[in-house]
Amino acid sequence: MKTVLIISTIFFFAIGLSSCSKESDSKNVDYLITGLSSPYTITYINENGKSISATVHPKSVRSQWKKHYQMKQGSPVYLYAKFKENIAFTNRFNIGILINGKYHYQSLYYDKNLGDTLYEVKIAGVVPYD
Repeated sequence: MKTVLIISTIFFFAIGLSSCSKESDSKNVDYLITGLSSPYTITYINENGKSISATVHPKSVRSQWKKHYQMKQGSPVYLYAKFKENIAFTNRFNIGILINGKYHYQSLYYDKNLGDTLYEVKIAGVVPYD
């Protein structure tokens, strides 16, 4: 009886450890913006949960902006872009968050026209658990 109790305790302890390690597994996270040729502002969350803002000056419409991080499962991801280009008639515009190389959050069009030809796109979510 004592042996069964010890084996059961070890079994449940091992399950607890394996579930804890899954929560801390990290994944590749890429923020990506393509298809803009004029300067635009961005805000995103890095691997430490800090909000970073910057202005991007693309060289051409073929330029892309990309940031890569290793982020823990359950971490928040956020990407915001504000720009003046009207992307209504282009198929080049793309803004997305890729997790392990696959799009999890993506937009091919703007969310809001702020007037005076100012547009914005916001994408938010979390790094998924397996």
